[in-house]
Amino acid sequence: MFGPVATPEIQIARVTDPEPRVINYALAAWRELFAPRTNNPTIPIDLAAFRKVYCAAHSGACFLVAQVPPSHRQIERQEKGKVVGILAFLPYSPRFKDNAGALRPELLWSNTKTIEVVRLYVSAEYRGQQIAQKLIGRLVEEAKDEQAEMMYLHTHPFLPGAEQLWRKMGWSVVSRDEDAWESIHMTRRI
Repeated sequence: MFGPVATPEIQIARVTDPEPRVINYALAAWRELFAPRTNNPTIPIDLAAFRKVYCAAHSGACFLVAQVPPSHRQIERQEKGKVVGILAFLPYSPRFKDNAGALRPELLWSNTKTIEVVRLYVSAEYRGQQIAQKLIGRLVEEAKDEQAEMMYLHTHPFLPGAEQLWRKMGWSVVSRDEDAWESIHMTRRI
């Protein structure tokens, strides 16, 4: 187990160019958390089409990166700092259905611009330094800039501390699934 790594100050930035270091970090996080839990792990669509989804103008999406500032040597080599966390949002797309196959009404927000928060991950050795909270705070500001009115996310009990973190940051539980994933659906008004 790693102890927290003290850093001078973590930089939070919006990704506007699909840098391999950012995409590789996001893929590694996804593989760690979700690939072992599925029978047929395929790369998520948003990561496979990163440029189109997150970097295109007026996409309604945002991808944030938390990074350790680059050292003087890295700056001289025109390198970026080390990625230590990520968080993103996409336009919300209703897709959750009830047992009868109908869209679940508690997860529909008519006439409300809703974004879906995805991909929160902070490297284990950097946890406990408020990086997730800083990412979330910045993401809320980015969502306001997109004129979003509602933020939706779903998390899972197998992600330690996730529900508590989101509650602490202002999200409320809307519903809980009783399937293999045990998704916890949460929202926050902006």
